[in-house]
Amino acid sequence: MTYLNDETIEQLKEYFKDLDKDVHVIYFNAEGAQTGEETATILREITSIHDKLHLEEKDLEADKDLAAEYGVEMSPSYVLLDQNRNFTRVRFNGIPLGHEINSFLSALVEVGGNPPAMPEEMKARIAKIDKPVNIKVFVTLGCPHCPGAVQKAHALALANPNIQAEMVEAQTFSELSEKFNVSSVPQIVFNDSESFLGNLPFEEFIKTAELVTQ
Repeated sequence: MTYLNDETIEQLKEYFKDLDKDVHVIYFNAEGAQTGEETATILREITSIHDKLHLEEKDLEADKDLAAEYGVEMSPSYVLLDQNRNFTRVRFNGIPLGHEINSFLSALVEVGGNPPAMPEEMKARIAKIDKPVNIKVFVTLGCPHCPGAVQKAHALALANPNIQAEMVEAQTFSELSEKFNVSSVPQIVFNDSESFLGNLPFEEFIKTAELVTQ
């Protein structure tokens, strides 16, 4: 089975035309993982479109040390490394389909040389965060508001090495969703403690990241 038709491939070629840096996608699968093989297929199709995109497929158990290095604990999960193979602290848990393909495509372009624009004042505030922050954005594939929230969380991670951010597909990882009482999406959880609901302005993401590190 393939996911991208010829028209979509041509659109993605245009979308990726300004990629000027290599992006490495490291995918961790596990035997019996829900949508594991489907996720592998779509990642192969997308990364084959441009020669700056590279995919490496790993086994969550056999490559557990590498998975731990990137904070991967479940499957299907994939992380992005920059042109120098440095971990960008951007992580995805779940298949990149539905509206969530937009989150993945945006991250590829941002890591590939087009970082998200933000005011200098916001950059300065993010740079001052000096303690670890983990941001989980719970999503569903049919949620039109979720990609924006994922992209804002990832923008924080790309701007500060103390911040990690990850998309979590709520239905695939239902146990984790239940742990955090996810009933609507996008639900954004900071350091497993503070949370809010909705694709709120970027200011709210920064304020909450600041709050959990005080």
